[in-house]
Amino acid sequence: MIIGGDPGSNSGGLCLMDKNGRIWEVFKLKDATVLDTKLKIATWLECYGVEHFYLEWQGPRPAYRTEHLHCNCGRTVPVQKQLQGVKSIWTFAQHFGELRASIIGVIPLVEVRPDKWMKFLGCRTGGDKKVTKEFAQKYHPYFAKSITHWNADAILIAQYGVSQEYK
Repeated sequence: MIIGGDPGSNSGGLCLMDKNGRIWEVFKLKDATVLDTKLKIATWLECYGVEHFYLEWQGPRPAYRTEHLHCNCGRTVPVQKQLQGVKSIWTFAQHFGELRASIIGVIPLVEVRPDKWMKFLGCRTGGDKKVTKEFAQKYHPYFAKSITHWNADAILIAQYGVSQEYK
């Protein structure tokens, strides 16, 4: 069994998947307390014999990106565009730390960058959550009605973990 974890600020979740790629359970992080999350992970470890935890890892990202707008006068003007709010960056980091702390030293933790698992699965999104949702629904049709924006990444991260551990 593998746990796939997406520590996203608004759409984070966990997915428990067996070695055949079958989804057993998903868990939403957004409204869960730290204790709820730790209890869920502990239950999965105890009851299902989870062997690995694959956690999406993202390093610091700039909060702003410079875009160049073309004026009618023919000049180009640099404009700062905000990518993420401070609250969402903080929530992501908090979820990442809580998940990491819940598992470290208990079972192997594999931190995987989004571009790595997306490239391996052939699911490049360009930041569009709709892409991962549709991709997860396509490969898990028995679970398709339950796949949403908040759990699609966790499901695909677990799928990536299964492909790495049970080749």
